[in-house]
Amino acid sequence: MKCRHCETELSLSLIDLGSAPPSNAYLSLADLKAPEKWYPLRVLVCTNCWLVQTEDHAGREELFDAEYAYFSSVSTTWLEHARTYVAQMVERFNLSSDSTVVEVAANDGYLLQYVLDRGIPCYGVEPTASTAAAAKAKGIEVVEEFFGEALASRLVEEKGAADLIAANNVLAHVPDINDFVCGFTRLLKPHGVATFEFPHLLNLIEQISLIQFIMSIILIFLSRLLVVCLLKMG
Repeated sequence: MKCRHCETELSLSLIDLGSAPPSNAYLSLADLKAPEKWYPLRVLVCTNCWLVQTEDHAGREELFDAEYAYFSSVSTTWLEHARTYVAQMVERFNLSSDSTVVEVAANDGYLLQYVLDRGIPCYGVEPTASTAAAAKAKGIEVVEEFFGEALASRLVEEKGAADLIAANNVLAHVPDINDFVCGFTRLLKPHGVATFEFPHLLNLIEQISLIQFIMSIILIFLSRLLVVCLLKMG
């Protein structure tokens, strides 16, 4: 297997957790009568760019399907974090009715609802129909597709470039990290800002947070690596 970022052959193992079914994959009565898919949970480290990544993964359409069950608004502390984030971004970057805010992996509109409340044009990119429907019910426009360079180019043509793009807890779930990151360079204005929140490798190791590898996590970053990846992709 080659590194998903720099394509170096991978040989260094960080941890082997055996195998597990996809996270958030709740089974129907019909599913219970059939064999359940399990995937390897062997985690490798690239010795060239130091990206930590799972050896194998379920396809994104399987993990993030129409019946995706995780709704961000269930967490009141996460809602407060989102509200605070929006207030800080508006003040720091002088966002107004003349700005455009985009959230990639917008889920149920937990964050963009606060952008909308301030009268700032915004929309979300969210491939899961279940959460996208919840966001739309809040009056938020949602593009129900997976994000990448091709979609970003189309969005620029249709909606214009963005002043701010938020991407919370999505970077680690992306199998094609280079295409995903390129999307941000295409969609942002020349002086636009993108923010990312993601599990950090050092925290995972210090806290022995093995659950991160079970929760459909594909990639684990060091902050320095993310900077290198962003610079390389433009």
